[in-house]
This record gives sequence, C-alpha cells and structure tokens, in this order.
Amino acid sequence: MGGYAELIDLYATGNYYTDITIEEYRKTNRSIWNETDSQAQSGTWYCVEGSCQHLRQILKGNKFMGGILVDQFYDNPAKLSETIEMNLRRSDGLMVFDIVHIITKNLWKEVEEGMKKRRLLMNNRAYALDALRGYAIITMVLSATIVTQVLPVG
Repeated sequence: MGGYAELIDLYATGNYYTDITIEEYRKTNRSIWNETDSQAQSGTWYCVEGSCQHLRQILKGNKFMGGILVDQFYDNPAKLSETIEMNLRRSDGLMVFDIVHIITKNLWKEVEEGMKKRRLLMNNRAYALDALRGYAIITMVLSATIVTQVLPVG
C-alpha cells in the first residue's frame, strides 16, 4: 500500500472548470492553463464531471469533495447551479470557494437551484441550504476578520 489517501477523511479538490459535463468539454475542446502547469492541458480531466470521474478511480473509494470557484460564474449564474449539482452528484460533498462571492453577488437562488436539482436526483433526501448559509456566515466573518482585521458587529 502506497501513498496516504487512506489517511485522509475527506479530500477536497478544486473543480474550477466552466465546462461542467464531459459532453460540454468535448464540444468546446478548450485547453486549460492551471497556475501550476508549464503548458496548457486538455482532456476530460478539465471539466467538473470528468475531474470527479478520474478522482473516483484514483482515490479508490476514498471520499472526496468537489470544489467550485464561484467568481467564474458571475457572467453566467445558471452554470453555478449546474456545477453545484454536478459536484454533489459525482463527488461526496461540495466545497464553495469563496462563499463571500455568493453573499456579495446574492447568488443564493443559484445555490438553491443547484441543490434542488441534486435533491431530485437523490430521491428527495434532505439538502442543507440553511446549513450552507450558516457556514457562509461563519466563513464571511472569518474572511472579513482576516482581511480587515476587524471583527464585524451585528
């Protein structure tokens, strides 16, 4: 046995892609230049569905959470709903980076829509929008405290 995946409770990955499905990626066939790449990359890794699919194989049953980069969807908020739904469908959870974007741009409707879509796919299992909002408030307070060095009142 090699590596340390079995020692991690939950791995979080950044599925910071605007192509959501493999089908959509194949249509756009765009190359992606991540900050750690020395050259542009391509392949089904570079969409949300493909990333989750590949990680599921690599992590061999270990749980992982798909992350979204909210500010990528300012110009197309409907795709925010799609990426939330896909991450919830293909991974074991959702990491929102950074929740402050949802708060400042008032994207709660899109978050709720993505969760509702997933809820329908989950045969009406409960979803936790209120929990996400609670997490958002905590994250917002921590982010504001770090950035401004002032604890918000209220």
